[in-house]
Amino acid sequence: ILALELLGQRARESQSAPLLELVTGMQAGICIGSGNAGLGCGLQLLRVGEGFTLVIAVSLMLVGLAFTSAHPIFANRGYKVGRVVIITAYLSLVSLATGVFMGHFVLGEPWPSEARASAMRVAGLVTIAASIFVLNGSEMCDFRSHKVFRKCAELV
Repeated sequence: ILALELLGQRARESQSAPLLELVTGMQAGICIGSGNAGLGCGLQLLRVGEGFTLVIAVSLMLVGLAFTSAHPIFANRGYKVGRVVIITAYLSLVSLATGVFMGHFVLGEPWPSEARASAMRVAGLVTIAASIFVLNGSEMCDFRSHKVFRKCAELV
C-alpha cells in the first residue's frame, strides 16, 4: 500500500486521472481483500484456539476490521478526480485477487483438483480482468500516437 501511495502522489502531481484511478482502486481492493482474509483467519483461530492463540485470533480480527474499514479512504480519494465505475472495477478485481491469493496460499483453502472446476475458476478470474480492460480499454490502448495507426486513420 505504501508503494502505491508513492505512485499515487506522482499521479496527483502529474494530474494523471487514469493512473490515480488505478492506484486508488488497487489500494482499496488490497484493503478489502487483506481485511477479509485477516477476519477469516482470526475467526478460524477463534474456534480452535486457547490462551495466547485467542489473543492472536482477536488481533487478526481487529487488523482485518481496520483494513476493511480503511478501504473507503482510498476509494474516495479516487472518486474525487476519477470515474467511479473504473475505480470500483479495479477495486473489485484487486479485492478478489487478494482474497483468492490469501485464501489459497495463506489460509490453505483448497483449489479445485478437478481440471474442469479449476479451469472454470481461472476462466472466471480472467473474465473479470477482461471486463476491466473493456471498461477502460479506450484509454489503455490509445493507438493514435503510433505512426502506423495514425497513417491508417488518415487513409480511412
